[in-house]
Amino acid sequence: MWGKKTFFEPNPFFKRRLQWLYRQLLPLYEPPACAFAYIKGRNYAQYRAVHQKNHYIYAIDLKSFFNSITTPQVNNALQSFCSPAVAGYLADALTAEGVLPIGFPTSPLISNIVFKNLDEKIVEFANKEGLSYSRYADDILISSNKKITTQNLNAFVYLIEKNGFKINFKKFKKVDKNTNLSTLSLKERRFLNLLLHQWQKKGYMDTNLWFLAAHRKSYAKPQDALSNFLRAKIFPFKDDFPKLWAQFERISKQYPYQTQNQMEENSIPATEKTQIMKEQPKSPTQYAQAPEPVVVSATTNATKLTFSASRQELEQYRRTPVSGSIDNFFKNHCQ
Repeated sequence: MWGKKTFFEPNPFFKRRLQWLYRQLLPLYEPPACAFAYIKGRNYAQYRAVHQKNHYIYAIDLKSFFNSITTPQVNNALQSFCSPAVAGYLADALTAEGVLPIGFPTSPLISNIVFKNLDEKIVEFANKEGLSYSRYADDILISSNKKITTQNLNAFVYLIEKNGFKINFKKFKKVDKNTNLSTLSLKERRFLNLLLHQWQKKGYMDTNLWFLAAHRKSYAKPQDALSNFLRAKIFPFKDDFPKLWAQFERISKQYPYQTQNQMEENSIPATEKTQIMKEQPKSPTQYAQAPEPVVVSATTNATKLTFSASRQELEQYRRTPVSGSIDNFFKNHCQ
């Protein structure tokens, strides 16, 4: 088991209030040059490009990034924008169960606001030691053209943990200098995962038609457009994202060029097909009445969803796109 992850889904009323707070706080935050996540105009590729010319690179991952940020930390960070009384009120509204929750629209921005002070301390330390530093949410890279000493690494770890964050030492590693640091951004990976999800759910042919209509380009072999696009995008970075490449290979073999109807027919055993053909249609009175949908009370700010799952299952939950959102993704990514 990888452990428990708690997600909070705010109800529509509270979500609108959080979105309003986000719009008020966003202009007040001045992002440092080293931060690249959740900031308009910055992306994952830029975060890695900072270190392209350096020979010694270390990758560091922060453990439970959002949930490691506490209500007092949020309170202290917000006091640079408002009075202590207002900051305390906002900190209570923006956190859940004493920590920054996954699922609130304000959490990414608040994480950057809280971490800004530490970002500035790390940059000051890195400049003294001749190091380059960049951060993308909980992913950190430090690098140099000179060998990074153990003393520097220990000082770096001490600085992070002294400020209330923990390092995932299983992911603390030295990056090969030959690694291609120009890589897929988070937005690109989400789009690729969406295409793979739709291929598996709707069938290759239907997803390929959507893809062709969205791209509005001419292809020598239109029937291979989606497959070739995914292969060309993922293959150069298969070492950086082995799970994404393995998912592409699995889906391309398990779900070849089929429509959704063909996939459904192939998934039904022959004995069940015969039984379905023989079965007579039911009258409307024979159908059970559908249960009433569950509605979250307006007095409840958020629904708590706790998942105790393996790492693979949790990654599948995190990366599975919302059904029906493919048209919006095509509009955003395929201009």
